[in-house]
Amino acid sequence: MAQTDTTPIETPGPDAPDQEHWAWRGLRVAVRVVIALEVILLVIGVGAVAAAYGAYKSILPIVPEAEDIGDYQPAATTILYAANGEEIARVFDDEDRILVDLKDVPELVQEATIAIEDKRFHDHKGFDPIRLVKVTQLEMTEGGQTQGGSTITMQLAREIYLSKRKSFGRKIQELALAIEIERKFSKDQILEMYLNQVCYGDRTYGIKAAAGRFFHKDLSELELHEAALLAALPNNPEGRSPYNFPEAAKQRRDLVLDVMAEEHYVTRQEAEKAKDKPLGVKERAPRGLLSYRAPYFTQHAILELTERYGHDAVYGGGLRVYTTLNLEVQARAQEIVRRGVERSSGRRVRQGAAVIMEPTTGHLLAIVGGKQWSEEDQYNRATLAERQPGSSMKPYVWTTAMEVLGMGPGSPVSGAPASFNVGGGLYWSPNPGGSGGMYTLSSALKASVNIVSARLALTAGPEAVVRTAKKMGIRSNIRPFPSIALGSEGVTVLDQATAYSCFANGGYRPTATCLAKVLDHNGIVIDRCDPELDQVLDQRVAYDMNNMMQGVIQGGTGRAGRGLPAPAGGKTGTTDRSCDAWFVGFTPKLTTAVWVGNDENDPMYGVYGGNVPCPIWKELMEMTMEVTGKEGGEFPGPGHSLPRRPQKRVALVQGSPAPDKEESSESTGGGGGGRGAPRELFY
Repeated sequence: MAQTDTTPIETPGPDAPDQEHWAWRGLRVAVRVVIALEVILLVIGVGAVAAAYGAYKSILPIVPEAEDIGDYQPAATTILYAANGEEIARVFDDEDRILVDLKDVPELVQEATIAIEDKRFHDHKGFDPIRLVKVTQLEMTEGGQTQGGSTITMQLAREIYLSKRKSFGRKIQELALAIEIERKFSKDQILEMYLNQVCYGDRTYGIKAAAGRFFHKDLSELELHEAALLAALPNNPEGRSPYNFPEAAKQRRDLVLDVMAEEHYVTRQEAEKAKDKPLGVKERAPRGLLSYRAPYFTQHAILELTERYGHDAVYGGGLRVYTTLNLEVQARAQEIVRRGVERSSGRRVRQGAAVIMEPTTGHLLAIVGGKQWSEEDQYNRATLAERQPGSSMKPYVWTTAMEVLGMGPGSPVSGAPASFNVGGGLYWSPNPGGSGGMYTLSSALKASVNIVSARLALTAGPEAVVRTAKKMGIRSNIRPFPSIALGSEGVTVLDQATAYSCFANGGYRPTATCLAKVLDHNGIVIDRCDPELDQVLDQRVAYDMNNMMQGVIQGGTGRAGRGLPAPAGGKTGTTDRSCDAWFVGFTPKLTTAVWVGNDENDPMYGVYGGNVPCPIWKELMEMTMEVTGKEGGEFPGPGHSLPRRPQKRVALVQGSPAPDKEESSESTGGGGGGRGAPRELFY
């Protein structure tokens, strides 16, 4: 018999309809939530894409075009060298940076940077997704960021094109800009720009400057532990300064070495051996003026550079400047001036200055701007101080008399005392000097007779004297007062050396310069600084003046300068109350100007051009000849083919103007040179 299924059949209870209702209602809510989430995600996604696109568009105008890659150049330090190639100064505003090509950066240095900053640098296209994920994970799990997520390219984008202020918008720009940079630059170009751009601390930018700053080495000389330390610094250059925070610097350096071993750039044994070494950074060297060798010379060279090329080119253009400086001459000249001043300290001499130059080129070999350069006293008296030249102004007066009045070395002139009507009811009675009586132009210069200088200047006209001095190289604002005949208007030591060079070289004004050659940071010559010479004196006038000024040394007020191994001429100068004393002189190959005095214009005691500055001048000339071999030589002559200029027949009467009419006169064979005197005698 068949069995019957007795399993009870379940029938819906009274609550069944409500359960079904709530089930369906829950399902509908879930669907709506999912839809809402999708909408939100879509909006967020669209917003993110829009933001990223906006950021991308915002950086396009500031990304260089591919063809402009070669124009990339951050501000770079200008380096000055002496004539022998030794470095004498580094010039920069805020960033000490020496640009370097990647090919000149050792692989070890490149690898250290890549290992710690961006180990997948050669694989990504501007950003590293793996690194970003790891950084985000660390932030979520450890509550803080232990390493950065920026690639080398992103850091470069931030350093060059973006502000360093942290913000979401800037981060998007940084990412977008990194992608664009990767599109337009090769990996080598990016790494080179990075190594030249980033800060290593202590106002040092770029890997080459950092190697010099911290280790006093070239990049090629760096050891493993040194390369690792440099790679450690850009992450936090101030917080891990090896000077201020050596422990933090060592920890980061050792981390670099560990990562280099992990990436198989070095072996573990090499890394551990390098970690055992001290940081090895050198003592901080001074910067700016305190670091310059030959600071007086270098000061003026930088000023000349700035006038020629502008501030930005000098302080950020990375120039390589070869100067005319002779380091040995400069050092010994500084010592000679110091000794000369101290030797006369009992005469109340406290300061001195000197300039040594080549009269045929204008090349400055040395500039001594004071007794001793110091952190407290950096004033360059040789180039900046305008001091009264006293009788060292007389050669410009004599030159004017020969050019304007047609006089010659043998022309007679009265040395009798006189009172000159200078207009407005005023009379000027200068200290006559000399012994009175008659002089030739030559003998009056040899004896430095004041009254003769006054007569010559007033007859030719003080304005003419000013014009002569200006065209020969005096740049000061000298005024045409009658007293200019005795050196009442201030001039600089440098300008005196320039102007007297016209007598040494046959009438040509050289342009005084510290510069021999200027190159850009790639070593391309941009200026050879060839000598500039302008003929400003008739050759015969220069020759006659040269002969007369040789007489000053041979038997006049400059006798203390005798005995050089070369023909020499020059002129002494002393002001009232002995506030200033000078000797300016020359040989065929050298011109040197010397000044002694006091900054406060205090009078010295018993000091004049022949007894303090002249011996200093002689010692400077002897030393320079010994160092440079610039001995001997002959002064340029007027040449037999030069026409003899007719001399003017004039009367030097007080207050009388110089006549305009030229008349030939027969030479009486007056002494002192190749030109004779007019028959008339002078009052």
